[in-house]
Amino acid sequence: MLICIKDGFNQATVSFADVKEKAKWTALLDDDKRMFEAEHKAYGCITMCLPEDILHTFEQESYSTSKEHWDALANRYKGDDVVKKGKQELLKAQHLVFKAMKNETLDELVNRDYHLMTEMRNHTVTLTNAEKNEKFLYALPSQWDFYSVLIKRDPTYAQMTLDTMIAHLRGF
Repeated sequence: MLICIKDGFNQATVSFADVKEKAKWTALLDDDKRMFEAEHKAYGCITMCLPEDILHTFEQESYSTSKEHWDALANRYKGDDVVKKGKQELLKAQHLVFKAMKNETLDELVNRDYHLMTEMRNHTVTLTNAEKNEKFLYALPSQWDFYSVLIKRDPTYAQMTLDTMIAHLRGF
């Protein structure tokens, strides 16, 4: 099924003179029959999984294969290159101003940071470990300043991952 969605499905055709027709079921080879069935299952899965309020926004006649329908969904919900670039810039800006909120615990801050990092990774925004660590230490409230200095003085700080650094902070 996934092959049909990923690579597309081309139904076998039969030519009579200059006219091409889709081959009838009985004329299909076993492999073609399996692909035909997989295509219909894939198309059915896509259309049945979509809620009615989303499905009715697509012109069903426009998409004859599961790949066409999948690509239309991906295009609508991922957006074009301009939208993707805008989302990346927005995530970079959110990371730039990331700071602890008033009365936020360390765990809450960590969760927000991990959520932002996941969003950035999903949108192909990459940061080095050093950038992640530096930003997280900067985002901590002022009562963590002493511990931030201790972590920065650690000989392994340059090689620390964010997880390791947070584990050190939780140790304090």
